[in-house]
Parts: sequence; C-alpha cells; structure tokens
Amino acid sequence: MILEEHTLPMEFVTDCTNILMGYGGAYRELCEERRVGNLDDYDDAINLHQFGMTYAMIKHSSSPLDGKRVLHLAANLGLFLEFLVKNEGVTGSGIDKSTMAVNFAKQHTDLDLVVGGAESLPSSLTGPYDIVIAHQFFDPDYLRGERIIADAVKEAFKVLDDGGRLVICNGSVKDYMLIGLPIAKVVNYTNGALRNSVIHKC
Repeated sequence: MILEEHTLPMEFVTDCTNILMGYGGAYRELCEERRVGNLDDYDDAINLHQFGMTYAMIKHSSSPLDGKRVLHLAANLGLFLEFLVKNEGVTGSGIDKSTMAVNFAKQHTDLDLVVGGAESLPSSLTGPYDIVIAHQFFDPDYLRGERIIADAVKEAFKVLDDGGRLVICNGSVKDYMLIGLPIAKVVNYTNGALRNSVIHKC
C-alpha cells in the first residue's frame, strides 16, 4: 500500500468553497420556503460551505468527474449530492438514517435517496461506485462506536469499483479498520492522520 501526504493549495479550497456557497444561497432560500417541522440537522444540511474541503478533495483525486458514479453516506437533504449531479455531471445516490430528511428531499428532487445506515447498505445501493463520500460521518460519537465505523468502511469497499475512492473529510478511521481491504493508496491531507483522506481501492 502506498501512503502519500498532500497539501491542497488554499486558493483551490477557497475556490471550491466559493462555488458551493454560491450554489447554496439559492438552496437556502428554497429550503426556507419549504421547511416543514423540525428537520434533523437542517442548518448543517444547507450550510454548503462546510463541504468546501470535501469538494476540493474529490476534484483533486477524481477529476474529471463527469460520468462518475457517486454514493453519499449520510446525505441528509441531498443538497451536496444534487450539486455534484447538476454541476459536475455525476450520477448520484445517497443514504441517510433520517426518514424525515429523505422524504423531504424526495418531495423536491429526483435524486436516488434511501433511508438506512451505511454500516449495512441496502440491496438497492450495490453499485459499483467510483466515489463514496463520507463527510463528517466517521465520528464515534455520532455512530455510537468504532465497530459501526469499521462496518461502514467495509460496506463502502464492497460497493466501490476497482480504482474507486472513499473520500473521508472531518472523520476518523483508524489503521486497523483498513486491514484486509483491497487498498492501493491512502492520501492524507492533514498531518499524516486519517482525518481528511482519500482511500484508493485496488
């Protein structure tokens, strides 16, 4: 396995963030108009600037994106996924545990979103995918333990095509969770730790 360290140019990350914020402004207004009840993680879902680093990592590791098959774990309202579909030409699917968020998204988009957990992907999301996105997802507190994180990593690799990438941003995957997986390369973006990483499948 190859281990690489990369530093994304700050101007590149800023450019990606600015693109997302421009797109997110319209969606903020749209979601405000259509907001129903107490939608889980509503504020997080519409603050697309949080995805600037994730977007930069995807473009850095997987460009060109046109035609790529993408699975977004914990997709919530599907706004970032919809951005990638409309602006980068990807084919997108997503999964989220919040029934309310998925139902809300389905009322206003035609995205392929399903309710469920990443640690046990449903048969409708068998892939194969070129990119699996895990943004602020591999969090032991959120997932209630490292065992679930390990299961989610294995599930991601099951549906990744050979040469595909698991993009992890603002999460934590420990080395032992990768043992036995067909990994060709791990690219870390922060201090050599698996905190912002792109894991390439053989």
